[in-house]
Amino acid sequence: VAAMILVLTLSLLCGISQKQASFALVVLKLIVHSLCDGRDMPLDHRASLDDLPKDYRTLLNRFDLEPRLRSFICCPSCFALYHDTPKTQDACDYRRAPDAPPCGSNLFRSRIIRGQEFKRPIRKYVYQDMKQWVARLLSRPDVETLMEPIGDIHNSRAIRSLCGPDGKPFLISNTDELRLIFSLCVDGFNAFGKKIGGGPGSVTGIYMACLSLPIEDRFKPENMYLVGVVPGPHKPSEDEINHFL
Repeated sequence: VAAMILVLTLSLLCGISQKQASFALVVLKLIVHSLCDGRDMPLDHRASLDDLPKDYRTLLNRFDLEPRLRSFICCPSCFALYHDTPKTQDACDYRRAPDAPPCGSNLFRSRIIRGQEFKRPIRKYVYQDMKQWVARLLSRPDVETLMEPIGDIHNSRAIRSLCGPDGKPFLISNTDELRLIFSLCVDGFNAFGKKIGGGPGSVTGIYMACLSLPIEDRFKPENMYLVGVVPGPHKPSEDEINHFL
């Protein structure tokens, strides 16, 4: 267990890659095996050592640390989204207006390998499930307690007059359910950085901040909800961003 916690810490806090984390798992397993070689070990200890995974992805799944993700096929021209299934059509049929012609851009790139055709989406958009993210946020100690005494934006006229599906003020509830307010941010950035020689390639991040947290906590990276990253290499226009919203 200590070896697995160490590798998770190196990856999640120190930023090593999945490939490097998998290498660290294998090395740690070899080191422990060499230290215990020729010694009598309890059967449960040896079983635990043999159970140490070699692939970092297996480790993430075992500790349930991977976010719930949903994949969509994204049109490379108009950013229209389609469900990522084998039955998805080959060309984009999105129309900007009822009387406008369909986009018609190819959604897949084909390759012939040993006489067999394989199709891969040209671009994908991956969405992080919000319910699962909120569940993880609220499962952390004291987070829900931090949300209770919040004022500031909750006292504004716009927020207090915001109505829910029942037509009543959203923040006023006769039940014990927790009602949260989020802000939305859409921002593009160069995927290759601003270094000299870096190629042009803009991608767009979609983020949400929980305004029910205190001001000093709501914009911390661990408290921000990354909805998804719109693929590049160019930004969507003001109307094209609606596909993701």
